[in-house]
Amino acid sequence: MPAQILVAGCSMCMFQQEPFQGCYWAVQFEDGHYFVDGPALPKDHENHAPEGMCSVKREATVEGWIEGDRLMATRFELLPFEAGKHPQPAGPAH
Repeated sequence: MPAQILVAGCSMCMFQQEPFQGCYWAVQFEDGHYFVDGPALPKDHENHAPEGMCSVKREATVEGWIEGDRLMATRFELLPFEAGKHPQPAGPAH
């Protein structure tokens, strides 16, 4: 997939994906949600910070390809959080 801006967040906390019990990056793409894998994921991201993946949905510029229920990311760059841009769940699922 060429570079696209997608909604990203924790698979469990933001998108309520099962059966995982833990915090993993996921994105909304077309009509589904995909877990994100690959070396492009942020290494210094604080998951539970006020703008962390378990606290808010936010946008990311993403490139890669789909394999089953996973998006294999060759690029994953978080964009600044914009309050009110995306519906947010009540809070972390854990």
